[in-house]
Amino acid sequence: SNFSSALLPLLSGQDVALASYLTAARWVEAGLLAARPFDEAQLQQRRLQVLAGDGRVPSALVQQFTDALVAAIEQYGKRKVGRRKSRGAAQSAWP
Repeated sequence: SNFSSALLPLLSGQDVALASYLTAARWVEAGLLAARPFDEAQLQQRRLQVLAGDGRVPSALVQQFTDALVAAIEQYGKRKVGRRKSRGAAQSAWP
């Protein structure tokens, strides 16, 4: 879903959701969710971009959002959880 950050707080019990680790990181670190990576080639093609018109100066609000996004990527984007495993690695079972 494109609205996974709105859906994640609604999860309970045995519910499952598909979301990027960046989206779910604060709930994972708070112990409210468990993140389990899986290997799916089609989902590895996704790229994150912030786009603006050529020559346009972003507003202060857009600049603050961009700065917050970059900070979140720097903090959570290089975590091992959620990274694709090599083909030879054994798949771990869910707890």
